[in-house]
Amino acid sequence: MRLALGSAAAAVLVAGAALTGCSTGSDARGSVHVVATDTSCAVDGTTLTAGTWTFEVSNQGRAVTAFSIEGASGVVGDQLRDLAPGATKTVTVALAVGDYDAVCRPGQSGGGVRQQLIVSSR
Repeated sequence: MRLALGSAAAAVLVAGAALTGCSTGSDARGSVHVVATDTSCAVDGTTLTAGTWTFEVSNQGRAVTAFSIEGASGVVGDQLRDLAPGATKTVTVALAVGDYDAVCRPGQSGGGVRQQLIVSSR
């Protein structure tokens, strides 16, 4: 009898963990690949749905670069800095509906090279 109760409790815990895992990632959308060079900022997918996105940025240029997502009020979320030539890093950003720019800054200065992103509700 005691074994049956232990098994039932374990099943409830496993089911609860599975449900919790599903609910915590509900606004996660996926990955967007970005290739930064000394003269371009190529983003795979410039129309996104609102939610949390992970940007995987690969520096194929010769200069150390920075990457950020910028909206009307400035930088959204974290930005990448010190991305060495040949390196790849990720940054995760929550995006609401609106217009943004993906910005690659070769040499980590100036206005950078911009790629427009449009974020919609669907």
